[in-house]
Amino acid sequence: MRNFRDIRNLDQLNEAIHDNGEKLSAKEKQLTRRYEKARAFYTPGRLVTEGGRRLVSKLPFTDLALLLIHKLRKIL
Repeated sequence: MRNFRDIRNLDQLNEAIHDNGEKLSAKEKQLTRRYEKARAFYTPGRLVTEGGRRLVSKLPFTDLALLLIHKLRKIL
């Protein structure tokens, strides 16, 4: 990366501008690739699945099972 304070003539300035343009273009392509990966990963189906998985992991299955057994015993 060129320090713009060190530029003394028009050729150096044009070269620095060109270098910065190339770096900016490379960063833009990198950002686009990362965006596309994130977009492919976070599909609506995957978001619903992940939400369901997180919800199920927080449910107290033992308490629910005991409640179900208690209700079944009352019915029978």
